[in-house]
Amino acid sequence: MPVDKVVNAGRQFKNACSHLLLAYTVKENIVRKPACLRALHEVSQAYEVHQSAIGQRGGLWPKPSFWEEARALLWVQVRSVYFPRELLRPASLLTNIVLDDSRSNSRHSSSCDNLFAYITDTVAPGIIVYDARRDNAWRVTHASMYPDPDLGEYDIGGDKFTLMDGVVGITHSPAQGLVYYQPLATDRIFSVSTAVLQSGPPAEGADLPVNLVGRKSSQGLGIAVDPRDDTVIFSPMTENAIAAWNPITNSHRVLAQDPDKLQFCAEVRWAERDNGAVWALSSRFHKYFKRTVSKHEINVRIVRVVEPGYGGGYVSVQPQILRRSANFTQSLF
Repeated sequence: MPVDKVVNAGRQFKNACSHLLLAYTVKENIVRKPACLRALHEVSQAYEVHQSAIGQRGGLWPKPSFWEEARALLWVQVRSVYFPRELLRPASLLTNIVLDDSRSNSRHSSSCDNLFAYITDTVAPGIIVYDARRDNAWRVTHASMYPDPDLGEYDIGGDKFTLMDGVVGITHSPAQGLVYYQPLATDRIFSVSTAVLQSGPPAEGADLPVNLVGRKSSQGLGIAVDPRDDTVIFSPMTENAIAAWNPITNSHRVLAQDPDKLQFCAEVRWAERDNGAVWALSSRFHKYFKRTVSKHEINVRIVRVVEPGYGGGYVSVQPQILRRSANFTQSLF
């Protein structure tokens, strides 16, 4: 697929077999067709070669010739999946993806294909389920995936704007067998069983069995699961914070809060390879949306929230801010 035809490449997700998958829109005749799921294989191997080359040459960047070699390695082994028209809607926009490879028990290729991908359609709310082993896909939808008309207005640091986006945040708990999701315009988190999603296309007129997990203090986009205890990690926008809630123990806490560095966290990830640290992408999207963004300010940040010891609490971006977090902690759920 030529790069100039790729529009709005959404989130990426790497599974245990070092396969990187991303959903994006295909541009044909200036018409956006969100119909492709792409798998890039051997990503971690290319990264390891890249790190080795950097270590041998010194410095932060390898020579240009290496980039050509690495790019060739990445793009040689690519599989593109084009979704049929009946799965999509005229306004469809595929924004997020999460992989469920809990059925895979080895790194052999036959086992690595034994996975499901759950992909959010934000503008035409729904979730597309892709079965990689059978190379089949279907669409599920529910009223909970639509934006709440009473929660379409956002307030971030005094900047107010309206955006009626549906389901966009999504994550997976292998231990609980659940997919958690949230529209942007809502203060709620919902869940649906992976067994239900994997059972195939829903029967006509059948309702998707969705559960309300809990309510947040404000809207949010990024969501993740800490697999050690199935804590749900999310970022309430109005509070410019990253918070955690365990649906099993009903305990919740504020991991970090910063009115400047945590504006509009578009992504939140629990990093297994970083000793359980939480990484977030702070985008200040509202500034771009209102066209008030300034090139003289830092508008995009990658933030790392470090946990000093499991069960010992997190160190926030600015520790002193935590003293003022009590005014909304109790309203998280």
